[in-house]
Amino acid sequence: MVTVPNSVLNAAKITNDSAPQRRRRIRVPLSVAYGTDLDDFEALALDVAEAESLVLDSPKPRMRFRRFGESALEYELLCWVCAPTRRRAQHELNRALYVALNDAEIEIPFPKRDVTLTTAAASATTGASEPSDARSEADERVATDGAGVGEAASGCAEGDADDDNDGGAHSVSGSESDADASPKR
Repeated sequence: MVTVPNSVLNAAKITNDSAPQRRRRIRVPLSVAYGTDLDDFEALALDVAEAESLVLDSPKPRMRFRRFGESALEYELLCWVCAPTRRRAQHELNRALYVALNDAEIEIPFPKRDVTLTTAAASATTGASEPSDARSEADERVATDGAGVGEAASGCAEGDADDDNDGGAHSVSGSESDADASPKR
């Protein structure tokens, strides 16, 4: 605890650094595609901020490279505005930045995912060209060899759960004369 005598308080000029400020710093997050010329991008964003009438001249706007994102290089534009116009200034900056980046043909990326689908190779003993054909032939073979329709014809015997989600592609070992044809994984 600090005790200050009233005579000192009355004689001195007091500055309250925690008093509400009339200016506020805003942060405008920006993302740019990998491979973009960063110097051109930063200069363009700073030019847009300096041209915006709601942005204060002092301190000057700054760009900060924050992180390598999954799909983009992530930046923040930092600038100062008057407190009451903070939200409107951010809106105007966002619009102006979008237009400027499009005009300069600088890509604003969005998350992209590459999905690769593969099919299981057909068994060499069945001669089928696709896994679904191999399963159909195996089901027919088991059914015509006199096996029970319930468990063997379904392609999955009791206790043989399809844990690996291979889309039902099963192959049958042995020849057509085997009465005990059971699916393999």
